[in-house]
Amino acid sequence: MVLRRVLARLVAAASLAATVSVLAASGASASTHQYCGVGVNPYADCLYSLDAPSSLWDNAANYTGVPAISVCEKVLTNAGQISRRCAAGYRDSASDLDPYAGVAMEGFVGNNSGYVHTIYGIGYDYN
Repeated sequence: MVLRRVLARLVAAASLAATVSVLAASGASASTHQYCGVGVNPYADCLYSLDAPSSLWDNAANYTGVPAISVCEKVLTNAGQISRRCAAGYRDSASDLDPYAGVAMEGFVGNNSGYVHTIYGIGYDYN
């Protein structure tokens, strides 16, 4: 189980590195912003926010404790929710945000368990 989680995180990191390489080669630029990183109440979430909503290309929730708990990522636009995915330990928005490039978004990460836990969020946005 632990090995499976470690392998999943390595695959996610490799995928992120490949995406950043493609962006760099295409001339587009992206920023990575860590957010939350505090105790989040049960079934509550934290907002990723710059001064104004930005266009995200990925949003991820991460819990580093053991055992892994359920965490969720969520992304909203003015039109409503466009992504919400949950998993044990780590979850990102996968390709849910691809059709919305250039649209203002707000990202969230959440604690999907019955106890307070520190949840880390990572927002990847276009510059």
